[in-house]
Amino acid sequence: MTDTKTDLVLPTIHLNGTGAETLWRQYQEARYAIGNAMNLIQSMEFHPRDYHLVSGAWDKAVKQMSARLEQLQRISDEFAEIENHIEETKP
Repeated sequence: MTDTKTDLVLPTIHLNGTGAETLWRQYQEARYAIGNAMNLIQSMEFHPRDYHLVSGAWDKAVKQMSARLEQLQRISDEFAEIENHIEETKP
């Protein structure tokens, strides 16, 4: 099944597949791990003093760090969407 809003492929819950509870728990655990990773990244020592020798390096580093966090957030959001789908469609 595909979610038409995001083109996200969603699992089909059925008797011959992985159990809904198992799937849901695994996606939730992965989403929590991503949240923990995001918290660790946000608490890292990230300061302009570490980028001062190259012109424009700090601005580029900030953009790259933001992009990393956005990617992790996107994955977390997708996992949450999959969790919701599993919860709504489990037998």
